[in-house]
Amino acid sequence: MSSACYVYVAEVSLAKHRGVLSSFGPIFVSIGVLIVYSLGSIMPWQVVSILCALTSFLSFLSINLTPESPSWLASKGRVADAGKSLMWLRRKPSLADKELAEILNNLQGNSNGSTAPTLRDFTAPAVWKPFLILVCFFVLQEASGIYIILYYAVNFFQVAGSTVDSNVASIAVAVLRLVMSVTGSVCIQHVNRRTMAMTSAILMAVSMAACGAYESAYGSLSVDARPYGWVPLVCILFNVGVSMLGMVPLPWMMIGELFPLKVRGIMGGLVPSLGYFFIFVTVKISPGLMTALATDQIMWLFSAAATAAACFVAAVLPETRGKTLVQIEKLFSSSEHDATKGTEYLEKKFKPNDSSAVYTISSLVDVCHK
Repeated sequence: MSSACYVYVAEVSLAKHRGVLSSFGPIFVSIGVLIVYSLGSIMPWQVVSILCALTSFLSFLSINLTPESPSWLASKGRVADAGKSLMWLRRKPSLADKELAEILNNLQGNSNGSTAPTLRDFTAPAVWKPFLILVCFFVLQEASGIYIILYYAVNFFQVAGSTVDSNVASIAVAVLRLVMSVTGSVCIQHVNRRTMAMTSAILMAVSMAACGAYESAYGSLSVDARPYGWVPLVCILFNVGVSMLGMVPLPWMMIGELFPLKVRGIMGGLVPSLGYFFIFVTVKISPGLMTALATDQIMWLFSAAATAAACFVAAVLPETRGKTLVQIEKLFSSSEHDATKGTEYLEKKFKPNDSSAVYTISSLVDVCHK
């Protein structure tokens, strides 16, 4: 459900709205984390698990009320259905017609007569480049420790030596995560993705370094004897807050943006699976990590990973804000020929019916059938 969600939102959104709509995913995840942390402090975990399972049934009901992705329908040759879906989503015939023309243009330029992806499609630069970028992004994201902090919030505050009640602190983490998710959704409309990711990673590195320095200085003392006992809590809360500005949401959001339409379904399943696998590994090894390393060493490790993430973003992460999915695909293309041959095909087959070069759905359906 979560994997398909980001791909679906990317495919049905206009370029100018895609960022803010995709950011609703982290916002609702943050709401869920807050609810679970709050219920977990007053209820047995078995009851909380049952309540969480019931929400899946609500998802099943709601998903049946939404139209299928126009891009997916077009890729399966169901052009008329894609046009109907776009009309439902856009409510303006001219806007729907133009967008359908762009989708078919892109499909024709990359299909070579077949709609099914082949091995050659997966070895194209437009596929393997974003795949490696996203996998590296996820590895550095998990190494920065953000999911260890989120999944083991109560234990982590105890290990970090915070003098605040651990349950209260974990709920504070959830509240801050929600607030910063909303803040991030606002910023993503006005700030470049790369800027947000680099800023997020740098601030995460600083917060963990500060927490590590505190632990190095006062880790030998008992919790009650430590001065400024609020410092670990502030550092961890700050780390969680700034992570929601870029490091946590962006790799998930970019899954639906970076891959070509022809392979987006498969890669949109493979990459999140790897992301969840990395989360599983880091969460699973975290108890042993807390036992094997001193607290300050763990903090320094997280800080180093966040620093590496900032360097990685600066070096290779593409900027996607305000770009259409077709334009993003061209960023990774090895030649201009692939990007233009679809346009040449459409220009030969039929003419625009007005000065704005908007093609009617009926004309496009006729051309596709031929």
